[in-house]
Amino acid sequence: MMPEQPWTFDAPGWSVASRDERDGHLRIEYAAGSCRIVFERWPGLPPTPGGVMQVASRRQVMVDGVTKEVVTTSMFAGRADEVQVLFDRDGPAHIRIVFRHCTREQADAVLAGATLRRWSRSFR
Repeated sequence: MMPEQPWTFDAPGWSVASRDERDGHLRIEYAAGSCRIVFERWPGLPPTPGGVMQVASRRQVMVDGVTKEVVTTSMFAGRADEVQVLFDRDGPAHIRIVFRHCTREQADAVLAGATLRRWSRSFR
């Protein structure tokens, strides 16, 4: 039996600036000062591929004991924009966590404290 929610994410101590869920798409924006985190989860592929993304650097992080990759961009969603982003999937579900105006230390601290609750551990 599958849990009620796929890949879940929380940022303890951060304010929820907005939350929207419709047609299986979940979008939560967290705020702390100028730093913004946007967590998005789609039940399958996102409906659009988004715009062009150019990778400036990559780094490995641990999330709930699992190694994941965070990409820092110089172009995101088709425009010059530096964000840190983690992409993942859980069975058919896809997730994206975008850190905007956050330091590397802020992003890494949030990810280090995150918990993965997944439909399937086979997509680690």
